[in-house]
Amino acid sequence: LRFGKFNRLKVFGLSLVMVLIAAAAHLAQQNILSKRNNNDGWFSDVWNLPNHLRERGNRHAKHQILLFGDSHIHHFGRQLEAQLGNSFALNDMTLGNCYVGNVRTYLPAVWGDPPEHHHELLKKCNAVRHALKEQTPEIVITGNYARLYKNLPHNQESFHQTIMDKVALFRTPPKLMIFVGDAGEIDHFCEKSNLRRLKYKDRHCPPPENQQTHLDFIEFSQNGNFPPFVRFVYPFLNLCNKNGQCRAYEEDGKMNFWDNNHLTFSGGKKTVEQIAQILQEYVENQKE
Repeated sequence: LRFGKFNRLKVFGLSLVMVLIAAAAHLAQQNILSKRNNNDGWFSDVWNLPNHLRERGNRHAKHQILLFGDSHIHHFGRQLEAQLGNSFALNDMTLGNCYVGNVRTYLPAVWGDPPEHHHELLKKCNAVRHALKEQTPEIVITGNYARLYKNLPHNQESFHQTIMDKVALFRTPPKLMIFVGDAGEIDHFCEKSNLRRLKYKDRHCPPPENQQTHLDFIEFSQNGNFPPFVRFVYPFLNLCNKNGQCRAYEEDGKMNFWDNNHLTFSGGKKTVEQIAQILQEYVENQKE
C-alpha cells in the first residue's frame, strides 16, 4: 500500500476480488453439502433415533417395511423412499455403529471417541434392540458394515447362525426379510485425486482393507440353506470385482462412494433397484 495511490487501488481491488472468491467458494461448499445431505440419505441424523423410529414413505400404504441396521443400510433409506414412491410405508430404526441381533448386540471400536460416548451409544443400541423385539413387521430390510460381522461369519455354519439370529429378533418371522451386503472399500482420497486429474497419469488405488469379508458374505449366503422368505442383495457385486477393486466413480464423474465405504445416492442406485424388484415380486405373489 505504500507504493502510491494507483498501486494502492490495485492492491485494494485484488484484495476485494480474493475476498469475493473465498466467499463464493464457501457458499458453493455449503450448497454441495446441502445437496449431499438431501441426496445421500445416511447424512440425516443416524446417531439419534427419537422414540426409536423415523417414519418415511406413504403412511397409508398397504405394505410396511421395517429398516434396521447401522449407517451402511441407513444411507439407502431416502433412496428407497424415492424409488418406491407411494407403494410402501417405511419405518426406519437404523442407528449408526449398531449391530443388533436377538442374542448379540454390540458396537465396534469407536475410534477416538471418549468412553462415555461409547457407553451412551451402547445404551441406545440396546434400546433399539428392545424396540425391535416389540415389532411384528411384514417386510424387513437390514444390513451392517461388513466388519461388524468380523467375529461371526468365519464359516458357513456361523454365518447361518448370524443371519437366523437376526430373524429371531421377531416373535413372528417377517413374510420377507432382505439382507443387504456391504459395499466394498476404496481409498477415497486417492480416487478423488484421480477424478480431479491431479496427476498426469491415474494412480493405482488399491483398497485400504482386505475385501475377503465381502466375498465370504456372498459365498456363504448363496450356498446357505435359508428359509424362502430370506433374500440377499449384494452392493459389492454391483461395483467391485473379486480382486476387491471397486469402481469409485462413473464416466460422468459422479462418485459412487461418499467416503471409503459408504455409497452415494448414485452409487446405491442399482442396489436399490434390485431391492425394489424383490419387493415388486413379493407384492405380485401376495395378489395370487
